[in-house]
Amino acid sequence: MLAELIATVEVKNRLGEGVLWDAETGSVWWTDILSKKLYAYHLSNAELSVWDTPEQLACFALVENHSKILAGFESGFAYFEPESAELEWICKVEPDNPSSRLNDGRTDRQGRFWVGTLSQDASVSGDFGALYSLDSEHQLRKHLSEIEVSNSLCWSPESNYLYHCDTPKQTIQRYEFDQVSCELANGVDFVSTEEHCYPDGSIVDADGFLLNAQWGGSKVVRYNRDGAVDSELLMPVSQPTCVAIGGPDANLLFVTSAKEALERNEPEAGNLFIYKTDLVGLPEARYRSKSCS
Repeated sequence: MLAELIATVEVKNRLGEGVLWDAETGSVWWTDILSKKLYAYHLSNAELSVWDTPEQLACFALVENHSKILAGFESGFAYFEPESAELEWICKVEPDNPSSRLNDGRTDRQGRFWVGTLSQDASVSGDFGALYSLDSEHQLRKHLSEIEVSNSLCWSPESNYLYHCDTPKQTIQRYEFDQVSCELANGVDFVSTEEHCYPDGSIVDADGFLLNAQWGGSKVVRYNRDGAVDSELLMPVSQPTCVAIGGPDANLLFVTSAKEALERNEPEAGNLFIYKTDLVGLPEARYRSKSCS
């Protein structure tokens, strides 16, 4: 991949995540989970908007035909209107586990939102997280369990494969995905990362190649459809967290990062990086709700 850094948005996020491109407003959105903030950066005028959120915002989706977002807060799902702070709860996730919180999430091309969970209690060891989907009627469904840190959710261009990882295991898995039934089947190891490179957020481009931000690895890696390394983008920070492709020509790569838990000083840690590339992105799917008012 050819990539030229064209802009750095200096936000110094503790844990920047969940980045996505909004073609309707020409802006890139992301969250700083630990600081409870939602960001939107408008590409045409370099204007940055920042909103406080009522809980840690782990992930979110743009909603079809609406200005509200579907927010994956630490405790569950809600519709959130950034400008007014209006909040409408949909459901709590794993309410019987107070240490649980939502983590990485993304919308599939059929309009369902998927999200995984993790434990915030460092004293609790074990794989207690799970992977869920929320459909247009707000029905929550569990698909995978025994996950420590759910990440890397994305789909192949044809929507016949879902990609997902449990970050500490350092392996991205690929599942056969039924677009109608929402069933996952025949999970296989797709990519295993190098030592000290932990797979975080992922995206699939128009070629069907997977791009993965690698926490601790200081890079974004692009893998071909067979899981072989196609190319690497070295980053000026050690903890890139999530990626998106967008812009007017669908060729800009957006990368969030984190300054939390750094073992050394990194002046640019926590910023959003924007690269002009030779890649072509796919449209970001929006959540399709039958009841968002």
